[in-house]
Amino acid sequence: METGLLSVRMRRTVLVLGAISVLGTVGALLYGQKLHGITPGMSDSYGRGPIGHRAFAETLQRLGYYVAQNRGSRFDGTESPMWFLEPKPTGRTGGFDRELSEAMEARATERLPTVLVLPKWILTPSTTETPNVLLDSVSPGLVLDAVAPEMEYVVGDSGRQVLTGVLGEFEVQVPRLQVFTRVAPYDEVLLDGPEGAVVVRNENGAIIISDPDFFHSFNLHRADHAALTLAVVERGFGSRPDTIVLDEVFHGHGMQYSLAEALGEFPNLLLVVHFLLLALALIAAGSVRFGPPRRGAKLGDGTGVAVEVSAGVLAEGQHAGAILLEYVQEVVLHTYDTLGLGTAQTLDESARALDEAAERRALSAGAVALVDEARRAFAQKRWTPELFSIAERAHAFRSMLLHSKHRKSNTSASRAVSSKANAA
Repeated sequence: METGLLSVRMRRTVLVLGAISVLGTVGALLYGQKLHGITPGMSDSYGRGPIGHRAFAETLQRLGYYVAQNRGSRFDGTESPMWFLEPKPTGRTGGFDRELSEAMEARATERLPTVLVLPKWILTPSTTETPNVLLDSVSPGLVLDAVAPEMEYVVGDSGRQVLTGVLGEFEVQVPRLQVFTRVAPYDEVLLDGPEGAVVVRNENGAIIISDPDFFHSFNLHRADHAALTLAVVERGFGSRPDTIVLDEVFHGHGMQYSLAEALGEFPNLLLVVHFLLLALALIAAGSVRFGPPRRGAKLGDGTGVAVEVSAGVLAEGQHAGAILLEYVQEVVLHTYDTLGLGTAQTLDESARALDEAAERRALSAGAVALVDEARRAFAQKRWTPELFSIAERAHAFRSMLLHSKHRKSNTSASRAVSSKANAA
């Protein structure tokens, strides 16, 4: 009975682990993204924080819009309005680095509706009574330089302000309103305020919004802020769209196609660990064959059994004397043909020709004697130890004739004579 690593129990364990691997792989492919999800950031549509845009996305969904989150590398294939809410100047998707300016230019070339909202805040932990949101004076300038370097912005004062323009009139209240103080002559101001423009359409048709606080979760609940948001969504491009696309590539959520990165993330990491454990189990199960033999284990008879079985099969077909006669006949005819001694008609003639060739080479004759002995063994039809001796002498006689030095010298002499004859 097998024990240890090669036991039936161990083999069943390996099969169970293999089945778990298959089920785990299928489950990760189908439900891995749902189990893992996406780690939300400060200012993306996944985050529920005060300066995130989760409330903005959910509000649009409740109003009947289909809200899609873009994580792919194609920016010129989406005909619905694409919103870049507080993007970073660079992003990565599909294994390639992308520039915000390239994405905006691709959409402008195809004349696709685009909305860009400048960044404004960053969150920092604070234990004081002051708000834990601080103004980031670098990011808005970097984003603006990437898409509209001719525009300038400034952060104004807090308080209520009235914004007017072709989109309507709205009374807003944000902490330190961020406005454009300079726009290009060919830009169209859609919403203006006492301190500067807030919503501008540039020459490529893209809408650029200076302050993101209208769309932030902590401030979207104000009536005029919600109304301003809907005005941009519904009338910014002349008609009400069915789909709103929120870009997440420039928030660091672009699709990644690196196998190493994919296997290093949860839950795929569990599959890697499981496969390693399964591989160790298989190695441990197979390594026992390279170790020392177990005491008391029957190792088998080896090649002796194979020889015995083969001999039995041959013996059942014909008796040993018949097998010996066929072997001697094969040796004589093969040696005769190899030496090219002529065209003998019978086995006896071939044997006599071999003996004559052996005498010419000063070797011992024996082909005729071997044939006679094999015929006598065939007539007896019984097993005797002499049969092996006859077979050994037949093999030695053939080797003597085919590999003797005298044969080589005679062959060389024959070639020389043949060459002289041809020359003559």
